[in-house]
Amino acid sequence: MPGWARRGPLRSLKVMRVIYRGCVIANLLGAAAGSAHSMQHTPDSTIIQGSVRGSDGRIPVRADVELRPLRAPARAVRSRVNADGTFRLATTAAGPFRLRAAGVGYMGFERALPLDTPTTVRVEVTLAGFPKGLAKGPLIGVSTDDDAEKPRPDMPPAVILGARGNGRRSGVLRAKRDTLAYRIVDLTARVFLPPAGAAAWRWAEDGEYEGLIATKPGSDAQLVYDSTAMVFGGASSLRVTDGHPATAVVAQLDSLFSFAAQRRCLIAAQGMPGVDSLTIVQVLPTPASQLLQVRRLLRADASCQTNHGLGQFVLDQFYATSPLWDLDDVMRRRTILIAARHATGEPATNTLAALRTVRERFDAAIAAAPDTTVRFDLYVRAAETFMPYDTLTAQAYTARFVSESYSHPRVLPLLRLTGYNRVLQPGRPVPEFRVSSLDAGKPDVTSATLLGRVYLLDVWATWCVDCIVELPAMRALHERFGPRGLQLVSVSVDEERATADRFRTAREPMPWLHGWAGVWPENEGPLAAFEVARLPTTILVGKDGRIIALTPRLDSSAFAALIEEALR
Repeated sequence: MPGWARRGPLRSLKVMRVIYRGCVIANLLGAAAGSAHSMQHTPDSTIIQGSVRGSDGRIPVRADVELRPLRAPARAVRSRVNADGTFRLATTAAGPFRLRAAGVGYMGFERALPLDTPTTVRVEVTLAGFPKGLAKGPLIGVSTDDDAEKPRPDMPPAVILGARGNGRRSGVLRAKRDTLAYRIVDLTARVFLPPAGAAAWRWAEDGEYEGLIATKPGSDAQLVYDSTAMVFGGASSLRVTDGHPATAVVAQLDSLFSFAAQRRCLIAAQGMPGVDSLTIVQVLPTPASQLLQVRRLLRADASCQTNHGLGQFVLDQFYATSPLWDLDDVMRRRTILIAARHATGEPATNTLAALRTVRERFDAAIAAAPDTTVRFDLYVRAAETFMPYDTLTAQAYTARFVSESYSHPRVLPLLRLTGYNRVLQPGRPVPEFRVSSLDAGKPDVTSATLLGRVYLLDVWATWCVDCIVELPAMRALHERFGPRGLQLVSVSVDEERATADRFRTAREPMPWLHGWAGVWPENEGPLAAFEVARLPTTILVGKDGRIIALTPRLDSSAFAALIEEALR
């Protein structure tokens, strides 16, 4: 007889009720799926039917699809995919729609379906696996049962899942209700991962899977993540095999870029044979609409072929009043870099020749700027374009901006974006500093006491997500180079020193030297001379007190070589 059944009828009933609640939550989507399947087909219904496969050809352990009318989101219909990978969705709502799909062990996605009249469409859905190594990084479990808002990948961790061997990671999370809902997130990549290893799960409204554990309030729940259950490689896509002609075109433009290059190019060749894309663009009424269409065509074409005309069309937009600058930051950056690839005939967007072409266009536009306002705008746009593909070039444009006006209101956001710092330059002495130690009874941490040692000075805060992301790399450097003489120094800028102390006790020991500045170091405090504009700011300092590197990639082989050289 189970132990819970021997503890009396009241206790047994309570435990059974807890388990029952967990099962009810875990099966909510099953009920929704059943209702979607039972929906009757009326003459004015839109029917979406098709199949779901993983990028490796297998049917996901569990997959869900949802059809959501953009004008009436409350009327979304949802279905669980059948055991053979097929599904069927029917709705009487008016389009256009957004089709969403997700699968346990695979990455989900959303695609537009511009259907305005009732019709039947057949689709093939491919769900991508995760890139190799993604699920093997530092992971955290994020509790969702007491958060005021849905947890995001950039929210502070509730618990870090430690490695337990054989591809498994585990951790303990305190339950606040009888059913604990949690998410698994890769801290380095900042993406949610399916709760592989969970006994039950559900598909949340935002399209992410949540693990479920039936427990009781105040008890500790063991979270287990099994990376061996993950599927790797591939790309998510939606292919329309039969339906409204406009659907096929839009789905092609939205989805082609996510296929592997060989398959993408094959589909592109079959989809629009003999179409002159530049002619399509030129008949559009406004320059802004032409640019938007160019962007879509460039994304669909990707690396299939070189379209010099489309690429040159974008590069010709480098003038002060161009509609190119009206595109949002991400769209503008992608459009410019892909256009340079096409205009130069290069195989990729980040080749030296393609990037050099973009630099030349920006330099010519800056030289021809009619006034400082336009020139400053171009500095910002150039830096945004090259981040993060070419950080050094982005910092060079930032430096030109700073040399003309350090007090301009757009300088500080640019410093935070690019990491440029006019004080902390390699080869210069590190500014003198003195901060109190976070370790009781230990003397202040100063630049004078560290002189003669190679040290890595890390300015951080517990609320800084990027700082937390760096911790595994910091720990690896401490373990690798600490015994050979490298001193790690973390200086917290949290308002209260107890905040940093609690973090070190509950989350991450950080077994190295710690100081506390107690104030954001931009204009005041013991680190004011550093002119820090972003966190984390990480500085490698040599034995002579001079800066070797600023905000490097801590886990790179190039940075390890710098440390090796400095320790000699």
